[in-house]
Amino acid sequence: MANKLRKVYVKTFGRSEKAKSTRSAMLAFAIRLGSAAFIYLSHIILARWLGSREFGIYTYAWTWVIILGSISTLGFSMVMVKNLPIYLKRERVSDYLGLMFFGRYLSFFIAILITIIGIYGVQMFSGSVQTGIAFPLMLALICVPLFAIVDVQEGISRANDWIYLGLLPNYLLRPVLILIFFFIMVYFGFARDASSIMMACIIASGLTALVQLILVEINIAKKVTKVKKTFLAKPWLALAFPLLLTDSFMIFITNTDIVMMEYFLLPEDIAVYFAAVKTTLLAAFIYYAVVVASASKFAEYWDDDNREKLTKAINHSVTMTFLPSLVASLGIMLVGYWFLAAYGEEFTRGYMVIVILSIGAILRAATGPTEWMMTMMGQQKTVLWTTGVAAVVNIILNFLLIPIWGLEGAASATAITMAGVALFLFVQVRRGLKIAIKFAGLI
Repeated sequence: MANKLRKVYVKTFGRSEKAKSTRSAMLAFAIRLGSAAFIYLSHIILARWLGSREFGIYTYAWTWVIILGSISTLGFSMVMVKNLPIYLKRERVSDYLGLMFFGRYLSFFIAILITIIGIYGVQMFSGSVQTGIAFPLMLALICVPLFAIVDVQEGISRANDWIYLGLLPNYLLRPVLILIFFFIMVYFGFARDASSIMMACIIASGLTALVQLILVEINIAKKVTKVKKTFLAKPWLALAFPLLLTDSFMIFITNTDIVMMEYFLLPEDIAVYFAAVKTTLLAAFIYYAVVVASASKFAEYWDDDNREKLTKAINHSVTMTFLPSLVASLGIMLVGYWFLAAYGEEFTRGYMVIVILSIGAILRAATGPTEWMMTMMGQQKTVLWTTGVAAVVNIILNFLLIPIWGLEGAASATAITMAGVALFLFVQVRRGLKIAIKFAGLI
């Protein structure tokens, strides 16, 4: 027993790369766990303050922020994770500084253009959307540049192993500020509706981006000596483009259901579905924590052509993803009904959504973070085509299943697509790259 405890201690607190990866995953896990709990609680509060209709409009508008904000990064969040550790290792400080500057401000500029075009588009087609959605949607679009800059800076922080700085602003600071500012606005007489909460989102997103920017700059100054920046725009954009498309396809896969539900169902249905999805995602932070801890190591070992370390890192990430995700997903299925009841009695009809999405999440977790493995090992074109086909399939499935099965149809479309992508890429890692990756860490 003592020997086993000693081994666990060494694997967790030792100086090996595996121990460092484990500690990073544990830190990311702790941050995401705390933030997930707070975000979930804040959504319950908002659902009860706003009512199911206004809460549904808010979640629909914020879904567009996630989609467009992620697209606006042009894939540079992942370019940071892939390239910055290599630049530091090879002491290419000018490239290191240039990439951060170029990616950050190009993404922000693109996001502003998307916001302008988006607001104009909503004004042009406001007659075709449901009553009460157009104005909150236009307010949401103002958040897109602020969301994009935080997303890129998260990539910068992860690449530099500043886990807290990558996760806390996006997953804790902004949700806390949104709730605070909305409470202040309601206290001073603003209506409890989707427009008011989106105004709070604008203020909170702006402050979050500013605080994170200042802290990132302080940490960069401590890490390297400032030199003249070099801008390798052509190779960066060549890498970013397939990563952008891949990230966009994954965003579409995970958010198409909510977007398409606006055309088939009512805002109240979107609110119920959103609550069920957020309940299921309480287990997803495990997957994300492992990605945060492992992604840069995949790139480093692949670049060094160290197959032994790479194989160990991959299987370690699979084990760290699957076992906790399995326990968490089963637990969520067990208590999910009462979690939904906390939103309000009308939300409990979303329980089957939790069951369907949890089964899909378990299958996905059994393969580990396959799309990140492939991307960090230079196989982004394979990931691109896989996720592109999956995005189209997802749209078709949502179009066919939502009118028939409603909420359960949307959940089935998402679960099938996400699990299918993970399983296909798992086979590509094992057979295409000849890496002995184990399904669920076992076979």
